[in-house]
Amino acid sequence: MIPFLEAVEIILGQAAVRPPVLMPQKEKRERGELIIPKMVASPTTAYWYLTEQRMIDWKIVMDCFRKKLIKETENHEVAFIGYDENGVIRCINLRATDDSDFKKTVYGSDRQFAFRLVTEKILFFIYTR
Repeated sequence: MIPFLEAVEIILGQAAVRPPVLMPQKEKRERGELIIPKMVASPTTAYWYLTEQRMIDWKIVMDCFRKKLIKETENHEVAFIGYDENGVIRCINLRATDDSDFKKTVYGSDRQFAFRLVTEKILFFIYTR
C-alpha cells in the first residue's frame, strides 16, 4: 500500500511512479471433511416450520423428507441436504425454525452440490373465451 502523501505526489505528477508490486496468490485451501450434524428421527419441528410458517405445501415437504433432502437436526434446525451423482451427502445448509436469523452452511460442504428439488415438468393449459 502506498502512503497517502506519496499517493498525492504521484497524482500531482511530482513523484516518480513505481512499478506495481506483484502479490503472491494465496494457496487454494483444501476443503475439510463434511461434518454431518446429528439428526432426529421424528422431524416434527421442521415439518411444522416448513408447512405452517413458510407455507410450503405438506406434500412437497413430505416428499423432501422421504427423499432425505430435508432433515431436522438435534438443535431443531432444518437441514437442506445436497447429494452428488453417487448419492453421497456433499452439502448441508441449516436454517433456524424459530424467530432467529440463524443460517449456516456446514463446514466441509461443497456448494456445487447444494440442495435442489428436481420435479417433473408440469404444463398447465388455461383456455379462455
